[in-house]
Parts: sequence; C-alpha cells; structure tokens
Amino acid sequence: MPRPDFDKLTEVLKAQPSDDFGFMDYYDLENFFVTRILKIYNKKTYLKEYSEKYNLDYGAYIDVFPVDGIAEDLVKAKKDQKMYRLMYRLIWLYVSSKHRKKGIRKSFKNLFRPIAKWAQGKIEELIDAYSYEESKYVMILGVKNITKRRILKNSFDNL
Repeated sequence: MPRPDFDKLTEVLKAQPSDDFGFMDYYDLENFFVTRILKIYNKKTYLKEYSEKYNLDYGAYIDVFPVDGIAEDLVKAKKDQKMYRLMYRLIWLYVSSKHRKKGIRKSFKNLFRPIAKWAQGKIEELIDAYSYEESKYVMILGVKNITKRRILKNSFDNL
C-alpha cells in the first residue's frame, strides 16, 4: 500500500477501536513486527506463531506492507536500503529479546531498548527522505535485492 494510504489506514485504526479487530501498530516498539508491516487481526480467532521461540498470541491476520519512495539513483537507493536493514537488525535485537520465551538474549532486553529506539528514528528519517508522491521509484524498504524489487511509482497510478 502506498505510504500515504498506509499512514491514513493506521490513523483510522487508532481512532476507531473495534471489538472484532485489532492491529499491531508498526510504530510501536513493543510489537513483534515493529517497523515492517501493519498486522490487522481478528480478535475472535486465535493463532500462535513462532510458538517454539516466542510468546506471541493474536488472531488470524492480514499483513499490510507500506510502499515508500526511494532515491532515483540506484547506488544511493542501495545504500539507503542497506541502512534500513541494519537499523531493522538493531531493532530486532530488542524485539526478539522482549518476546523470547527464554535464553540469554532475553536478559539483555533493557540494554537493547535505547538502541532500538535510536534505530527506529533512523528508519523514520529514511522513510521521510523521499516523498512517495515525488519519487520516480518505490519499493518495500525491508525486502532484499533492490534491483529486482524497486518499481516505477506510476505502476500504482491506476489501481
């Protein structure tokens, strides 16, 4: 979903809570899926995901991925994508330690949180660096292989 529409959807979900549906806000550092996707789930169902490693309980869901503007210059776009992926790994240190059932990493979650908060700010800078509306190319920032995944923004014009 284009970033402007994705942000509107997030705001609507926050403003209109539902008894039937919930969502994991990708801006919320306490969520398992922070910074990558928006998960909208059915509260009247039950789903355990990654149950062998993590404490995650929510309902059946759909994923919504934001599509962001990126640099037109491929070298710059690759550099930004690498930075995004590095920042996501730093956030993952905290998120995976917070939701983990056991293990040494769980005991370091409080140490990882400020690092994750900083990395989250860097990701927001990357997202804001290129306006979706003004970009020639767009992509889901978290995916690998930018040369195969970036697309012309006008591909979204007539959906």
